[in-house]
Amino acid sequence: MNTYTVIVPAAGASRRMGRPKLLLPYRDRAIIEWTLDALSVESGARIVLVVHATDIALQRAVAHRAQVQWVANPEPERGMLSSVLVGLDAARSRPTSHLLVCPGDLPDLRAATVTAVLHHHRTRGAKLVVPTYHDRRGHPLLIDAELAPRIRGLDPNIGLRQITQDPKYRVEEVPVDDPGCVRDVDTPADYHTLDQALERPET
Repeated sequence: MNTYTVIVPAAGASRRMGRPKLLLPYRDRAIIEWTLDALSVESGARIVLVVHATDIALQRAVAHRAQVQWVANPEPERGMLSSVLVGLDAARSRPTSHLLVCPGDLPDLRAATVTAVLHHHRTRGAKLVVPTYHDRRGHPLLIDAELAPRIRGLDPNIGLRQITQDPKYRVEEVPVDDPGCVRDVDTPADYHTLDQALERPET
């Protein structure tokens, strides 16, 4: 089975939320815990959580997870791509790993969606794979190991869209019945909507 590494950029300042969002309670746990559960669908996966160096609370929150390695982004103000690059550096010990990139604020993401993305990659050999819900592209984004080195040369103002919008590469979409793959939590209104969501379905 092909190995993969998950990079979770989590060093942002949560400015639109007005407070750190990943540790906000959702049901009986923090938002980040639900996201990591979905991303931990395979025991062989390694998850690299990229955090702000001063975010001790988040570092402690994931300390009990054997699959999760947290690393600090020394310059988080440079944007999400800088966190992805920090995660990529941390993943160097498994250079042949394929990458999954996923924000940490997707608490309703289903493990079945992650499995569907991985299955599509493994059976089709697709270089870029994303799940879609009602024609909206969601998360996680799978990047084949062959393309991973290109991330280092991307424009930080464009980020990963520079790969997904490059006509040289085809992004293969996997339709899923999972609104959680497109439901991130950026604002107080998002959090309120999440809190009013129906009971989490089985994954």
